Amino acid sequence: MNVSIQNLKKCYGETEVISDLNLDIESGELVSLLGPSGCGKSTTLFMVSGLEEITAGKIMFGDTDVTNLTADKRDIGLVFQNYALYPHYTVLRNVMFPLLNQKVSKQEAEERAMEVIKAVKLEEHINKKPGELSGGQQQRVAIARAIVKKTKVLLLDEPLSNLDAELKVKTIMEIRDIQKQFNITTIFVTHDQQEALAVSDRIVVLDQGIIQDIGKPNDLYRKPANSYVANFIGSPNINLFDAEIKDGKIAGFESLISGKINIADGKYQIGIRPEAFHIDTNSEFTISPKTQEILGRDILVYSTVNDIDLRIIVRNINENNLETTNTFSVNLEDVMIFDIDSKARIDHE
Repeated sequence: MNVSIQNLKKCYGETEVISDLNLDIESGELVSLLGPSGCGKSTTLFMVSGLEEITAGKIMFGDTDVTNLTADKRDIGLVFQNYALYPHYTVLRNVMFPLLNQKVSKQEAEERAMEVIKAVKLEEHINKKPGELSGGQQQRVAIARAIVKKTKVLLLDEPLSNLDAELKVKTIMEIRDIQKQFNITTIFVTHDQQEALAVSDRIVVLDQGIIQDIGKPNDLYRKPANSYVANFIGSPNINLFDAEIKDGKIAGFESLISGKINIADGKYQIGIRPEAFHIDTNSEFTISPKTQEILGRDILVYSTVNDIDLRIIVRNINENNLETTNTFSVNLEDVMIFDIDSKARIDHE
């Protein structure tokens, strides 16, 4: 089922929280709405679901205009942060409930529920109640209940926020497997970039109700539309600083980057990701560590160069002596240039 959101707008009184939002989602695609608290991602999801009235715009499911339809008429499955399972019902009964509510016969409801329960790998737990399940298992029950009606669109609102880090990684992959298995068009709301990067076909980055960028996960990481997206995608955060470029070189960083930046002289915002730095004995660009953080495989080094605080990631291997000054280089293709005013990324290839 294709989903088309056209010129969507939401106001609370005089306050506009969603501004002229346009988004087309292909059938079977999983698209994440990503952004900080208050950016409008959940509000957008609730307007798509029919739980929130829109101020202006149109929402299409395929060829059907659902803008003015109530939630129960939109053929959606909705999974909230708290799962909203019935604590006194078993897993089987929880998944059967939407079908029984639609007056489907008990036998057919059980058969369809079992089909979905097997797909989410919970057949051994059908007689357990939610309180006897782990957080990840509860979440799978909630998804099974949401899709058992053969819904065309699945809407997930921060579904992993209550899980610990280890369980979250496992559950992300399970969500992806379920979504692909049933080929359900899915909108996934999260504030966690790692969740979005792991699970999405495409990511929509929102800020203050405005789309900042739309793209495949690695495209947003490698070629963000602006410095806001560059700073939001990637961990640790990208190094961003203002600097003059003259004759293809960044003032104060002339020896860091080999090659000439093909851009007009002027002041720009520069972006270099921490992992773009390489220890290079042939370089003349020196960095003295102020402090460092062991990340396991990598080491995050903090330093200051030309009054600019830098974060640098290097591999945690014996050859890398990070207790003393080292020389570094950065490949030209790993340098991002942004307009100093609009913050839009400027190609310099």
